[in-house]
Amino acid sequence: MIEGNDIHDTTLETGDHGPFNAWGRDSMWCHEHGHGPACHGAGAVLDDALETTFIRGNRFVDDRGWGIDLDDGASNYVIEENLTIGISVKLREGDWRTVRNNIFINGANSPCFHMGNIDNHDRFERNIIVMNTGHDIPETDVNFSKGKSGGRVYELISPPVTGRWLETMDNNLFWNDIGHFVARVYPRPIRSAVFDYGLEQWQAMGYDTHSVFADPCFQDAAKGDFRLNQDSPAFDVGFAPFPLDEFGPDPSQGKSWEQKENQNHE
Repeated sequence: MIEGNDIHDTTLETGDHGPFNAWGRDSMWCHEHGHGPACHGAGAVLDDALETTFIRGNRFVDDRGWGIDLDDGASNYVIEENLTIGISVKLREGDWRTVRNNIFINGANSPCFHMGNIDNHDRFERNIIVMNTGHDIPETDVNFSKGKSGGRVYELISPPVTGRWLETMDNNLFWNDIGHFVARVYPRPIRSAVFDYGLEQWQAMGYDTHSVFADPCFQDAAKGDFRLNQDSPAFDVGFAPFPLDEFGPDPSQGKSWEQKENQNHE
């Protein structure tokens, strides 16, 4: 359980991950699926990932990296009710990941789904995704360089060759500075082609059929207040507000991070 933290000033000297990086590679992980030509199911990942890992109720503030990075088959996660500023989320290989009811603001990279396994049970639902081209800081994967996100709300790199790319992608709210929904897909084999989809095209394929592209109507985003106004369209897709002022340690339990840093420098 990773809960109630205020996480910031990370990945200062490194790349290709984010402030949270899960390194999977359990017994079912296949190098040829993630880095070669193979494409198949994730296998019995719950034989290793016996209990669900929860990442919830945290604030992540950064300006580089994939964000909350479930890498190389990291499986059996629930990521919910997090506020991320400057980053988003990445799922690579693996199975049984649920990403729901989060707020992703101005990610250096779009929410990304890499090297998806066939017939996976991943779910991405009831999230608010805001992208801004001014915050683009593209990451270079070990076997893929995607360039800047350009306001795209999703990027899928080598999704499954058969079946659905994720079990569920729906009831999300999207917004960006280019004024329209764009999801980019790089199909297998790597570097073979690039496809961009508008919202109607995306929905026609069965994804985000109840999602909307609309201003989320934050109370004062310019000042970091991401509470929703009562008329926010996020409520129409089922987003449930969560506390945005209770991150980090309880001041009554000791000095804050800033106080300790100042004391150390003194």
